[in-house]
Amino acid sequence: MKKTLILLSICLFSLVIGGCSKGKQPTPDNNNNNSNPVKIEIISGNNQSDTIGKQLSSPLIVKVTKNGTPVGGVYVRFRGSGCNSDADFEIATKTDGTADYLGFLSGDVGQQAVKAYATDSNDKNLDSVTFTCTGLEPGAGWHLAGCNIPFGAIPNNFCSLSTGRLLTSYEGSIAYLRYSDDNGRSWYPVVSAGKHSFQYILSNSSDELFAFSSDAGTLFSSDQGKTWTNQGSEPFSANTFTGASFTKSGKILVSTQYSGLYVSSDKGKTWSQPTGVMKQANSTGPDGNFHSFTEDQAGNYYVEAQNSGTLYKSTDKGASWTALTTFLQEQVNSFYIDQNNWFYKSRWDSNGGVYISKDNGATYSILYNVPGHFISNMSVQPDGNFYVSDSSAGLVSGTGIGTPFKLVYYNDFPGLYVPYIVAKNNNIIVAETGGGQIRYYQH
Repeated sequence: MKKTLILLSICLFSLVIGGCSKGKQPTPDNNNNNSNPVKIEIISGNNQSDTIGKQLSSPLIVKVTKNGTPVGGVYVRFRGSGCNSDADFEIATKTDGTADYLGFLSGDVGQQAVKAYATDSNDKNLDSVTFTCTGLEPGAGWHLAGCNIPFGAIPNNFCSLSTGRLLTSYEGSIAYLRYSDDNGRSWYPVVSAGKHSFQYILSNSSDELFAFSSDAGTLFSSDQGKTWTNQGSEPFSANTFTGASFTKSGKILVSTQYSGLYVSSDKGKTWSQPTGVMKQANSTGPDGNFHSFTEDQAGNYYVEAQNSGTLYKSTDKGASWTALTTFLQEQVNSFYIDQNNWFYKSRWDSNGGVYISKDNGATYSILYNVPGHFISNMSVQPDGNFYVSDSSAGLVSGTGIGTPFKLVYYNDFPGLYVPYIVAKNNNIIVAETGGGQIRYYQH
């Protein structure tokens, strides 16, 4: 489930000393004076070592000269290696001919490279130098993932394939989807899908992928992301996503803010909406931000309406829905059903917390007691633990009834939800929706 995000204005994927550039002034070139070409040299910052994914401790500093004289206003293009190789950052030289760049190591252990090019006003490379750095193996604990902040976009959700590959989509900017084959330590661009304004990415048990965008419609891949087919524009492309799910019966369910529910039975080619049952917030009813799609063992669908706290159930594959609870009884905020057909619901009221039912919702007992806290996502992950995204605390985890929950990840941005997933090797991966970074916990 996705809440409204605070999108930070991040100019670059890496922190750059010198700022961003817009356009270029005419600069020297090497075409007319090959005897005295523009030259670039390393001043400092070479041969640094640190844990993979971390920011370099010292900036990479170069100097550009022409005829031995420092030249200001020349744009230097910095390009990393590994999963950093798809991102170029341009810094204009100062009056003393220097340009400073402070980037991040990629997710590769061992030697890494950052190449710096002096360019002319036509983006032609005039001269280059190469910095070398060494990425060190991380120890146990939380670490910043490599290559995960593409130009100000915010990671908004994760999915996984049976191979162990993890994928994430980003919102707030035109960006690639990104994937990780090393349990969340480094993130590479999914170039085959192109750059778009992605709202959500979803996978199913057949390793099919569905990427929803506001500018290019639904993209579908049947080969684990190698190639993609455009399924056409969705009727909800301009809306804000609040949830998506792939049912066992093969349907895709999508919820959007203030526009209700959408159902597809043909892998995103066409969409329908249930009518006459579920009120929508942009009309006469109180409900909006539908989320927490889930399906029980009998094939019934459930969805939660955040605005009213109403839990809806459908016994006819999403065609019609019946309200089970309302805000007059309890403020149900999110809902989840695990593989045992155990029901979990969270309540955002004076009796708040997560409740569990082992009898198809007939009776519930308290699982995680947090009165007044806002629970935005619940799930059992591959490590067997039950995870709760608590916007007032962060990510918490427990093993079941009678066992204490512990804070796994503290949220530095209270009030925002924490997207998360657990990798095959049990690394815990979280996204900071307020800061735009991905972190992983290595055991």
